[in-house]
Amino acid sequence: MKKGLIWKWAGESEMDAENRQRIRTVLREYGLEAERIEAFGKMHKVYGKRGIFGLKETTEQKGRNMLRSLTVLYDKGFFHVVPVCLTRRGYPGVRFPGKFFYLLPWMEGKSGGQQGKTGDRMFRELGKMHYFTAREIPLDKRRAENDYLRAKERIEREKEELERFMDLCEQKTYLSPFEWIFTDYFFEIWQAYEFAAEKLERWFTETVSRGSLRSVLIHGRLSLDHFIFDERGTGRFINLEHSRRASPVFDLLPFFRKILQTRDGEAFHWMNRYWKYFPWREEEQFLLQAGLACPHPLMKLVKAYSLPEKKMGEYDAAKGMMQEIRRLLHIKGFVLKLEKGLPAGGTDAGDQGDPE
Repeated sequence: MKKGLIWKWAGESEMDAENRQRIRTVLREYGLEAERIEAFGKMHKVYGKRGIFGLKETTEQKGRNMLRSLTVLYDKGFFHVVPVCLTRRGYPGVRFPGKFFYLLPWMEGKSGGQQGKTGDRMFRELGKMHYFTAREIPLDKRRAENDYLRAKERIEREKEELERFMDLCEQKTYLSPFEWIFTDYFFEIWQAYEFAAEKLERWFTETVSRGSLRSVLIHGRLSLDHFIFDERGTGRFINLEHSRRASPVFDLLPFFRKILQTRDGEAFHWMNRYWKYFPWREEEQFLLQAGLACPHPLMKLVKAYSLPEKKMGEYDAAKGMMQEIRRLLHIKGFVLKLEKGLPAGGTDAGDQGDPE
C-alpha cells in the first residue's frame, strides 16, 4: 500500500497492527492498491483506482457456508445476490487460520429511500430463492414429535408462570406500572398461548399426515438491511454467511417477530408478495402462526422483573412491557389475517413477467 493511506474506523479507537497487516496481505491477493480504507466492524470499505469495494471478514466456517450457498444459487439460476470477486489466482476469498476474507463490489444499498419498496422487492426475490432451492425430504417422525413435545411443554410451563405472576399481582394492594400493564393485558397474553398451542398441534398433525417436509435454502439473517440495490436498480441479497437448508418458515419467523414489534402496515402485503412466488402448505403456515403467537419475549421480561436482584428500573420495565404488548397486538392482527388462508394456486416463479 502506498504511503499516506488513511485508516478510518467506526466504533473502534484503534486497529491492531496484526489486523492491518492481514488486510494488506488480502488486498495484495486481489491486486488492489488502496488509497483509503474505512473500517465498520468486520466490513472494510476500500477506495482505490479500480473503484470502491467491500472487504468482509468472517470465520472460516461461515465463509465456506456462504460459498456453498452461492454455488447452489448460481447453479439454480438465481443471481440476486451480491457477487464475490475472485483473487488474482482465481479463488473466491483469502483464508487465514480461523478467518476468511472475501471482496465484494461496493453498493450503497439505496432504494429511493422507500422501505416499503425494499421490502416488496426483497420478498419477491426471497420467494424465488425458496422456490428454486425447494426440496422434498422424508419426515423424521421421531424428531418431529420431539420438537412438538418440547415446544408444547414450553408453552405449558410459561402459562403456569403467567398464572403465578398474575396471582402475585392480585394479592397486592398497590401495583407498579409494570404490574398494571401486565394485569390489563393478561387475557390477551393467555389467548396468545392458547392460539399458539392450537396451531402447533395442527402443524404436527398435518406434517405427520403428509409424511414429508419442504427444505429450502434460507438466508438465515433476513433483514431489510441485507437487501440492497446496485446502480441499475437490481435488488440483491448480502450476508449469506448464516444461510442453510431449513424450512422456509425459519426465514420469515424471526423477520416478522422483529418487525412486528414496531409496525404491521406492510407485513401482510409482503407475505402475499412472497406467496405469489412460493405458495405455502397449510402446515408451514400453522408453524409460522404458532411461532409468532407465542409471547416468549414477554414472559422473559416478566421473569427478569420477578427476580429479587432485578437490575431494571420501573421506568425501563414498564416501557419494555408496553413494547411487548404492542408486538403482541401487531402479531395478533397479522396472524388473524393469515388465518383467512393461503392464496389460491400459485404461479411458476421462473415465469412471472415482473419488471425488475
